[in-house]
Amino acid sequence: MKRGLELVIGRSGGMACWGGTERCAAVSADADWGAALDRFCRKQGIRARVVTLYVAEELVFHCSFELPASTPDLRQAVEMQLGMLTPFAAGDSCFAFTRRRDGDAVKIQVAACARSRIEPALASLKEAGFTVRGLYPESQRYLTSRSPAGSWALALGGRIHRIVVFRDRRFAGLMLSDSGLDADRIKELAGVDEVVFAGDAAGEFLAFPPLLRQFNMLPREYRSTDFEGIAVKALAVAAVAVLLVAVVGGFYRMRMVSRELDSRIAALAPVVSKARDEARRQRELREFIDAYDRIGANPDIFGVLASLTRVMPAHSYLDQLQYDGGRGVYLLRGFTRDVGELTTVLEKEFGRAKLKSTSRRAGKLYFQIELEAGQ
Repeated sequence: MKRGLELVIGRSGGMACWGGTERCAAVSADADWGAALDRFCRKQGIRARVVTLYVAEELVFHCSFELPASTPDLRQAVEMQLGMLTPFAAGDSCFAFTRRRDGDAVKIQVAACARSRIEPALASLKEAGFTVRGLYPESQRYLTSRSPAGSWALALGGRIHRIVVFRDRRFAGLMLSDSGLDADRIKELAGVDEVVFAGDAAGEFLAFPPLLRQFNMLPREYRSTDFEGIAVKALAVAAVAVLLVAVVGGFYRMRMVSRELDSRIAALAPVVSKARDEARRQRELREFIDAYDRIGANPDIFGVLASLTRVMPAHSYLDQLQYDGGRGVYLLRGFTRDVGELTTVLEKEFGRAKLKSTSRRAGKLYFQIELEAGQ
């Protein structure tokens, strides 16, 4: 069994593939993704309209953290962490995560990419009549029935070399290197038994269907119930029933049953459509209620802004002020020359200021500070 239709999205264009490496064509960065894939299918005589998307690992951000096992809504908790642990917030990204219970904690692994880079391809493919099966990091392409079953590492090229570690055919971690490493050095650093370089593994691994067990980053609005697949299975069952009747009762009886099945399918079509619309309305109502519940009490934003304007040092300024109603804290992000002085004046004014992180951006010190509301 071979692979189906695949599209790999990279930093400068992408690659349309059929059967792994059997037939491939480059897609330029400024191309219409749907039109380009449609031309590829027509040129190669491919009738498939279902495509699996992969994002080059250099565009994917991986991170891991722990949450209490008692966390009621893990997805919501992960979304709240994305803004601090990845370069983009939940609403600006396509992301997926895995969970693993470890005592009183749950270990979370997140894979995320910029939604602005993926959204045009998804919209174009939908407009061209393609159905997207899923959106995965590129390393998931190499997890097949032929990939090593133990601990191993996949070395990917690029501006920064990425070494993806797998254990028991599941993602375990990611390492970065600014220079190429040989297999022995990678084994030592990653603690694995085997190293595979992506170029060498293309023919051996990509000829077989991917397992795709983790990190489907496809946004919910692009996912759809496979009504076509259900219909095909239902028609297959109907066809078997018709065949049995034909064998036992003759051709005439088969025609009668076939007509009856057609009538029932036609009668059920409006019911299925109505049920689909009702499910959509319930989902929209549930999302509205959840969003309303998350609003909570109005914070004193103006009072906080006034206090910040009064006490912040001249060398410090805000880039973003965010209120987290779930935890009752203000998140401040901005630039400063002296984070120690800034933290001191904030503690004096608000009672408690917690420095979450600092980083260098454009030659300046970028900070993230958390203030408790109501102080």
